[in-house]
Amino acid sequence: MCNVMDSYIEKGKIQAICDLMESMKWSAIQAMKALKVPENEYAKYEELLKQSAPKA
Repeated sequence: MCNVMDSYIEKGKIQAICDLMESMKWSAIQAMKALKVPENEYAKYEELLKQSAPKA
């Protein structure tokens, strides 16, 4: 059950980071700072952002 919740939380954070990057023209780091993502998780979310980016 916890893994399912963690997955939804991760997806929500990814969406929030993407939304801030788009609407505020912020970098991923700026968006994560605004969302108070712990610094030790930045690399994880940057990798998830790359994986979720639309393929051109």
